Amino acid sequence: MSRPLTWLPRLHEIRREINQSVRSHYERKDLEPIFHLQHRAAHQLMQLLPCTKIGRSLIIERQALINFLDQIHETEDPATVVQSLRAATEAPKRRTLRNLVQKDNTPVTLETLPTSIVLSPGEATIRFVRMEDLAASLLALAQVLYSEDGFAAFERQYQTTNNEPENSSRQEELNDRARLEAELIVLERAYANQRSGISEAVRDALSAPDASSRNSVSTATSKSSVCTPEEVKLVSV
Repeated sequence: MSRPLTWLPRLHEIRREINQSVRSHYERKDLEPIFHLQHRAAHQLMQLLPCTKIGRSLIIERQALINFLDQIHETEDPATVVQSLRAATEAPKRRTLRNLVQKDNTPVTLETLPTSIVLSPGEATIRFVRMEDLAASLLALAQVLYSEDGFAAFERQYQTTNNEPENSSRQEELNDRARLEAELIVLERAYANQRSGISEAVRDALSAPDASSRNSVSTATSKSSVCTPEEVKLVSV
């Protein structure tokens, strides 16, 4: 029975660290802190991978390690995959290199994006001539967004917040309120003028000596009792 993969619960964290690394190759001692493995367990892991022998040491290319981690991530039975790799490497054939030139990959940041990518708040423009240029620009942008720090910096500098609908609705509400207040003021003035006119008619009639004028007062008074202002409704929009 094969030993359990103690690093499997940390697979997401390991994949992220390897993807964001600038290293081009890894040795056994490099994998020990990443996978949290002891010397012997890290050596056994190297035995499963397509390594290259340099003297008495084994190294693995970064992309080969990424492919291995992706394979473990995509399968439903990681233990079976590891067992099949172990069976395939029982009689390993290692390549021997005379010379090795290691070239670290510089991580892409917002400051080192290709000049073909033009960013502004809420907008990204990519200029290209060949499809290969477009693919390279998209890959660089994806690498920035894959990094937590790069994603946070991109969001902070270029994400926009559109408050225009809220401001427009607020302005419409203020306009409707001002219009209703103006209409209410007009109605109040009209009602006040009407009451003032009735009062003047009553005073004139009372000062008249004849009975017909007093009758007109009575008529005006009875008419004034049925005068009511128009109804005004305030509607909140």
